[in-house]
Amino acid sequence: MYNKAEYDKKFNKKPAQKKKRAELNKYNRKKGTYGNGDGLDASHIGGKIVGFESEAKNRGRAEKSRLPGKKGFLGKWDAHKVVHKQTKARG
Repeated sequence: MYNKAEYDKKFNKKPAQKKKRAELNKYNRKKGTYGNGDGLDASHIGGKIVGFESEAKNRGRAEKSRLPGKKGFLGKWDAHKVVHKQTKARG
């Protein structure tokens, strides 16, 4: 079973995710906000960069591909089964 760190590691290795990250970094550098500590991130909505928003809001948004019951990186899975397996493992 995947934990969040393992899932994120695999998700972020995907070529599409690397391309998206590179595009956002380039946009941030071009606008002069990359690494300046202003607390803003470039944001994607509908596959296009739409501007800046707070890091917390941007990074906290649940992506549809990662929501329980959706077919995403790990395929289709049931949230209650995952939680049940995790609680059994802790035991």
